[in-house]
Amino acid sequence: MDYARRQEERYTALVRDAGISGAQLDQAIAERRMREQDLAAARVALEQARLQLRQATVRAPYDGVVVERATALGEFLAPGMAVARLVNTGALEVRTRAPVALVGHLREGVAVTLRDGERVRAHRLATLVPVGDEASRQVELRVALSPEEAAEAGLVVGAALQVGVPSDAPRRVVAVPRDALVLRREGSHVMRVGAGDAAERVPVDVGAAQGELVEVRGAVRPGDRLVVRGAERLQVGQALRVSAAGQAPVVALAASPTRQRP
Repeated sequence: MDYARRQEERYTALVRDAGISGAQLDQAIAERRMREQDLAAARVALEQARLQLRQATVRAPYDGVVVERATALGEFLAPGMAVARLVNTGALEVRTRAPVALVGHLREGVAVTLRDGERVRAHRLATLVPVGDEASRQVELRVALSPEEAAEAGLVVGAALQVGVPSDAPRRVVAVPRDALVLRREGSHVMRVGAGDAAERVPVDVGAAQGELVEVRGAVRPGDRLVVRGAERLQVGQALRVSAAGQAPVVALAASPTRQRP
């Protein structure tokens, strides 16, 4: 390229001094232009080779663990062929499916529960894939787990969990501790600390349960003091002695029930 340029400069000077004909200068100019095109083509070929070299190096898109190798060293690969299976252990997620009929109660951010044996943890729904399977009539749900949560729970990729999702619209209810319920053949009731710290029987209908709380419908109101242990031994009007004020209700029985006048 440099030689063609110097040759063109010499011929230009000779033509100016009438030392040679213009045809020789034209030939030198054409030669220089051909070399420029060759140089441009060589630069394109170089960039293509560099691109192929970069693409030939397999790089992980994220930190993780290679759990499966699909090729061996020295194999010829075509574009798009699988090389390895990489698991992102820093961003675990729980994948499950739910009936399409529940989609109306599901959205990203709604509260869900994860059960691993006896351990139950509250989480938020991270992703709802809004496409139902035509055969199973189910949609895919995903719950994201941080590395700390996964390590604390001792979870590994492939572990089986139970996922609890809402099956109805949220509603406000009155709930009592499960131990406060007295179940009898004629019906269920709770024992409330009434006026003068006397025992009162309040009939209730039992509804849904969540953890240690059970929904009740009846004359029970928020703030009522209920007997949570020993309620099945109480009689209506029996005097009670309340301890641990301001804490969880703990009721101790008096020595004997109060007599009711006829």
